[in-house]
Amino acid sequence: MPERMHDIRRRIRTVQDMAEFTRSLFLVSAVRMQRARQAHQAAQPYLAKSGELSRHLMAEGAVQGRHPFLQSRPVYSVGTLVVTSDTGLCGPCNSGPVRLALALQRELAVPVRYTTVGRWGQRALPAAGVAVTRHFDAMPHGFTVQDITPVARAMMGDFLSGEVDAVVVVHNRFESVLSQVPEAVPLLPLRPEFMMGGGDGPEAGGGPGVAGYHYFEPAPEELLRRLLPQLVTAELYDMLLQARVSEHAARMRAMKAANDNALELHDTLLARYRRMRQTEVTSESRLVGASAEVLREDAERAASGAPVRRRSRLKPATVYSPVSLSGEQQARILQWVHDRFGGSVRFEWLLDRSLIGGIRIQVDGRVFDGSVIGRLSALRARAGGDGHTGAAETPALSARR
Repeated sequence: MPERMHDIRRRIRTVQDMAEFTRSLFLVSAVRMQRARQAHQAAQPYLAKSGELSRHLMAEGAVQGRHPFLQSRPVYSVGTLVVTSDTGLCGPCNSGPVRLALALQRELAVPVRYTTVGRWGQRALPAAGVAVTRHFDAMPHGFTVQDITPVARAMMGDFLSGEVDAVVVVHNRFESVLSQVPEAVPLLPLRPEFMMGGGDGPEAGGGPGVAGYHYFEPAPEELLRRLLPQLVTAELYDMLLQARVSEHAARMRAMKAANDNALELHDTLLARYRRMRQTEVTSESRLVGASAEVLREDAERAASGAPVRRRSRLKPATVYSPVSLSGEQQARILQWVHDRFGGSVRFEWLLDRSLIGGIRIQVDGRVFDGSVIGRLSALRARAGGDGHTGAAETPALSARR
């Protein structure tokens, strides 16, 4: 079925709405990404100071290695926290951590207990044949440390109870607006960089003279018992912030690409609509020109005294079609009817949903049926030897009395 102008107009409106929607999402994601980046940058000094203080405490020989978070043990089970979002439209931002988590399970030779943050991971992992032990909804916009405390306590509880011997967080690491990399980061036991100093001066944890520069009250063991859970929570908070920034950056990229595609499709449809409109205007102009030529000839005959051609009465013509006809299609039908009956025809255009595969024209008592049923009837009539040849008069229509 040929494409009609009102169909193209409807598609143009749909594409315009899609372009506005994707542009709105792009702008919203840009603002949210900027806020998440600011929150991530604001949390860095706290995380650095917590790590520095922990290293100073662990520099005490009697303290180092006593806390369970600092003790490595044989790994018989791994707890994996998979961080995704609740919504999509962010490209590979959600599928990347899920694929990495599944690859991690294949590489490890021990059971893996999955905990998910975000509904996307909760749906994707069971679809891949992996059971989810625990689920948390994605963090709200502008979340704080208090919002992620239940997640951190659940992972620390699994580690302290012995259900898992290591905890790994799978999330997207933010590198730039154009680059977000899925990574698996060990969370428990604490990584070696928190067990040693980073320099040679008296401020570096583990260096000589630490005890001379720091006095701890209460005892270092008690301080570590209170500080290390906060350090684990701060580490998890940093990872979730990176995942949130990566989500908004990926959604920005995806919406920018979708907006560009929508605008390109809009230009293509608009050019096609203009061509069809020009064709319709040309066909109508041709009909107007033919009518003007007839009137000019009549005026010349009247001026020369020649008898003017007598106009016959207007013949009624009814055109039945299953769908609305375009201007070009109506012009072709008008030309065909005028060639057979002259210009004294009054047209009426009606819709008939029962027609299949063609149109039916009724002119001054004669019926020209171009539908599938009409053509089959004409073929049967010719096969019966009645000599009827209406279908040969025009390739598009078959005729019958």
